[in-house]
Amino acid sequence: PAYALESLMTTMLLSPGEIISAGTCDYWSDGGGASSGWPKRMTDLRKNIYKLFDVLWPKHLPKFATLTSFEEIQKLFGLPYATYKSCTQANKKTDAECPIENKSKLCVLHRQLVHAATLSIQPNKVWSIIHWVMTNLEEDKDMSLDQVEASRAIALIMRDNFWCNDCRGFFDTGVLGVLGYPPKSTRAADHEHYWNLGHNQASEHVATTRGSHPWIMQLAGQSNTMLDYGKYQNPFFVPYLQAHTQWKQVERDENGECPALCEDKLSKKKCNRTKKRGRCTKDYKKKMCQ
Repeated sequence: PAYALESLMTTMLLSPGEIISAGTCDYWSDGGGASSGWPKRMTDLRKNIYKLFDVLWPKHLPKFATLTSFEEIQKLFGLPYATYKSCTQANKKTDAECPIENKSKLCVLHRQLVHAATLSIQPNKVWSIIHWVMTNLEEDKDMSLDQVEASRAIALIMRDNFWCNDCRGFFDTGVLGVLGYPPKSTRAADHEHYWNLGHNQASEHVATTRGSHPWIMQLAGQSNTMLDYGKYQNPFFVPYLQAHTQWKQVERDENGECPALCEDKLSKKKCNRTKKRGRCTKDYKKKMCQ
């Protein structure tokens, strides 16, 4: 639950980063001069993103029956309640001046700014929360029209508000331009398939055309550093069934193990699909790890 909440908070901070970013005071509050309009626009965007994921949240799962309210998330950010003056003062502080034990108002604000800035460079959490909600929609039940529209709206938000302009540009041309928007289908598996393929499209672009990215360092042994980035990353193309296994929420058994699909067998067997394309039958899931 904690990782899901932090991933949602990360996604709520989406913005055209070269113009406005959550690690700056201009994102959170207007200065002393004429209003830029950005704080209100970003607050409205955070609200809209929250509403979309509230509709998609897997509330049928015991540990996720309720979603932290928007107001409580605002309090977790802290910065929406700071004045522009206090925010800029906090921004001038250094980490050395504000160790975790320093509870002064400005140091608390400083750490909140740093946290917001850190979340704003973690696109993996944006993709994570999308895959997670799509994979954990209720099985054997059609999506509501609101859920379908939420899936489609997320694509629109990513096209207009992903942090880097290269990311937005490729999402528009390389994902939406090729795949279109998420389907109008009410079958959960169709949306899970779409977002898996869309992410693969985007990841292949990042892995093969963007300079100095960690994935570039993995290709053909091109790394010029002592670090082995490959150990810490997924391959840029993740097959659907592997992704489904990764994002399916399961309860740990009495031994603390996750009774997920066995990956070694997953690659050797074909999924006995139900008529609802893309999902494995319950009997198939039970057999996988025997």
